[in-house]
Amino acid sequence: MIGREIDFKTDKYNKPSYLSKRDSIAQIILNSLFMKKGNLPGHPDRGVDIEKYLNKPSDSIDELQLLEELKNTCGENLVGGDIDSLTFQIISYKGREYALMLIKLKIDNTDDLMAISLEQTKNNVIRYQYNFINEDVP
Repeated sequence: MIGREIDFKTDKYNKPSYLSKRDSIAQIILNSLFMKKGNLPGHPDRGVDIEKYLNKPSDSIDELQLLEELKNTCGENLVGGDIDSLTFQIISYKGREYALMLIKLKIDNTDDLMAISLEQTKNNVIRYQYNFINEDVP
């Protein structure tokens, strides 16, 4: 199915099951955020490397540069989707720092909003979670 990622599960007919279009686009965005430049031999200029943003003060992060890197890395892989804008903030909560990202998307000509939270642990493991804010979109 064009524009949808495989879920690595099978349906009742033993055929591969697919993620929804929204979750497929989320996977592409998340993969792009964690990708470092040089990971794709055919496109060595693509990659966001979100880790470098987690250790910077919020006011020094250029959201337009982050948006451009994300759009460039996702490229033509967002079949039926487009990234309109994003915001990025680092916040402290109960003594821990979290990065919050809101990404405004257009999926099949419908506006949607994807929220991503990121936390870097003491062992430098990055935990993340995403959710779509506009639950009216199929």
